[in-house]
Amino acid sequence: MEIRYQFIEKDNLLIQKYIGDFSVEHYVSFMKMIVTNKQWKTIDKVLTDLVDTDLQIAYKRLDSLIKFRIDKISRGYYNVFLVTNPQATAITHLYQKRLKDKKFAYDYCSTIKHAIELLKLDSTLLEMENTISILENRF
Repeated sequence: MEIRYQFIEKDNLLIQKYIGDFSVEHYVSFMKMIVTNKQWKTIDKVLTDLVDTDLQIAYKRLDSLIKFRIDKISRGYYNVFLVTNPQATAITHLYQKRLKDKKFAYDYCSTIKHAIELLKLDSTLLEMENTISILENRF
């Protein structure tokens, strides 16, 4: 799995795009690195693009993903997941429902336009599509 990401300071936003077969270990390593980044302290919105990710492993390891979120990333932020297939939608829904019950803020949608609306960003659809297509960092 590859994770592309970028901090957008003007919006207090982290955009992350997951590509390939989801790996819990890779995700955990990535998030441990992200939460130590000085820019993370200002982030209150996250856009997570899962369009190009197979989440089968995430479903099988859902309990450990939820435990990691609660135990290691306790800071609050609003995360919108971009999903476009039924499997990803169902897995994301299950993940978010359990975390929303713990008062974490999540939503999911199937279009970038709707993600922009949910996150209340000033970006146009074209600007956001371009940003996602050229994310600066790789992990």
